[in-house]
Amino acid sequence: MSNKSLTSNGMGSILGEQLKFNPENPEEGIFFVNGTTHKVGIVGTRTEGKLMFTIPTLTPGEYKLEVRKAYKTGGEIRAGALPETLVVA
Repeated sequence: MSNKSLTSNGMGSILGEQLKFNPENPEEGIFFVNGTTHKVGIVGTRTEGKLMFTIPTLTPGEYKLEVRKAYKTGGEIRAGALPETLVVA
């Protein structure tokens, strides 16, 4: 984790493993959660090891970041989350 501060409508990236998700499935993707769930609409890079995306319009506050994906076609959705809370000022 290199930066815990977010800028609404800015750029974000995630490095890891098994990150690639199916953009055709509305339950899969990158989500910011703070009581309300905000799905990322623009993903520029979507590979197993890297995601680059535009951060959606978010109100100031604290958010959890989740990547949700199904591991088999039509399978159960699993979520991986950053342990840190992200802050939009």
